Amino acid sequence: AVVSTQSGHYGRDYGRGIFAIVALSIAVGIYKYIDFKGAEKEWGDGIRGLQLQAAKYSLLSADRESLHIKNWRPQLLALLSYKETLTEDNQGLLSFSRSLKHGNGLVIVGTVVPYDLIKLLDDNDVLEKQRSLLEQGLKEHKLAGFIQVTCEESIPKGTTTLLQTAGLGGLKPNTILMGWPENWKTKNSFENFSRVVRCATVLRQSVLVARGSFPQRKQKLAGGTIDVWWVVHDGGMMLLIAHLIKQHKTWRKCRLRIFTVAQLEDDSVKMRNDLKNILYELRI
Repeated sequence: AVVSTQSGHYGRDYGRGIFAIVALSIAVGIYKYIDFKGAEKEWGDGIRGLQLQAAKYSLLSADRESLHIKNWRPQLLALLSYKETLTEDNQGLLSFSRSLKHGNGLVIVGTVVPYDLIKLLDDNDVLEKQRSLLEQGLKEHKLAGFIQVTCEESIPKGTTTLLQTAGLGGLKPNTILMGWPENWKTKNSFENFSRVVRCATVLRQSVLVARGSFPQRKQKLAGGTIDVWWVVHDGGMMLLIAHLIKQHKTWRKCRLRIFTVAQLEDDSVKMRNDLKNILYELRI
């Protein structure tokens, strides 16, 4: 009797499972049919609407919640110079961004096109070509990010606008990445560079200045060191940057060395303890 009861239950459960599968198949078939017939032309794309609602909720949540120091990470705005091709310097900034972000997190790649926007009213190819060029750079370096192109005859003014408008809500960049200026000894180059630093200070953004060549995307360093000269008032950012870089496969075999300078009247023991506390706070 027990066996027959169990078999009966099994038969009923099996039948219900088949019915559920058939019902689900019919629902999927109806959805595909409606999608194929182009229902979104009349009603809009429902999935797209849900995505926008979820994105809005996430942005509002990220903007309202306070960020703990242990969760702070650089959200990059990489300032690339305006060129018609991906130059070695711009490639280096993209490569460094990849090492720092592991292809994840917020990265905004921005540039200033030195044109009068009104004059491009009938010819928008300049902006589109620049966007396509930056998209190509993101794909080549397998970097997930956004592109922001600002049009302004004056590059310094355009850069100021870019710093203020990049990002949205909790996804606004907190760190500016730029290359060392070309011809930095000239007055204009130095003033433009210092202007970016001052603007970033006003906006409470950190600044990373990259100089020199960087390993290629697939290159892995066999050894070497990442040296950090610790400045007490930097909040531990240099330590965090070095730690994040070291997590990338390109730099993984490099050793991290931390140096600090102490005056004769300084308490070296206290400085060492302060450094240990910062390393703990940053989870290094």
